[in-house]
Amino acid sequence: MSERIRNFFSYHNLPEVEDGSSGDGEPFLHSVSTEKLRKSPRTSVLPWMISTFSLALCLLATLLISYPFKRIASYETGFATEMQARVHIIETEEVHFWGGIRAHPNGTFYMHFDPTTDVRYVGKPTAEIDEAWNKLTGRFVTLTKEESESIRGEISEYKPGGYLAATASQHNLHCLNYIRQCLYDDHYPDVHTSREGIPEYWLHIDHCIDTLRQMLQRAGDMTPVPKAYTEMTHTCRKFGNLLERTQHRYKQTL
Repeated sequence: MSERIRNFFSYHNLPEVEDGSSGDGEPFLHSVSTEKLRKSPRTSVLPWMISTFSLALCLLATLLISYPFKRIASYETGFATEMQARVHIIETEEVHFWGGIRAHPNGTFYMHFDPTTDVRYVGKPTAEIDEAWNKLTGRFVTLTKEESESIRGEISEYKPGGYLAATASQHNLHCLNYIRQCLYDDHYPDVHTSREGIPEYWLHIDHCIDTLRQMLQRAGDMTPVPKAYTEMTHTCRKFGNLLERTQHRYKQTL
């Protein structure tokens, strides 16, 4: 019995492992350490991968903010040929066009005006009509040298570092108003007066008619008109935005 007890509490070598090492404790501990080292690189690399990925996202976001994507040219955002100092104010809206011609029960015709306003742009000349047109046509405004660089064609320097320009829409309104005045030349005799720097009567009229013809032709408005003299709803740019901004810049030009 005592022999069995001594054998039970005595030390024995561990059996050899598969790699051929003896069963001593040292090789066993070495095997465990090797396994830990084999696994540890994956654990230690993961935080670096996350940090690198996060840093890359931050850099990408910074680049996108600093260098925004090029704006897609469209009716809603503006085109390269337009005054770049104004395209940021472009907004669109649906607008009902007034001015249709209707008939009274007795067969006589009349013009259907916007019932929400007393402002008129047509009819026999009055001071109120002239004032309404003066507000529409606006004025030339002064652009900085940087703003003027996007303009294609000749541009005059109004003062050192200041260049005069107007938008095409306001120039076209000027032309339309000039034709209106020519139709009532007895009320606007100045249209026949020769003035330095102003084209003579018929040349001025021809210029205005052909300019408006090209603008209407090239605008290509596809709104359907079922019959003549009909009032339709169109999708347009908000003219009020342009007018307000132009008036503000005109005050700075004075």
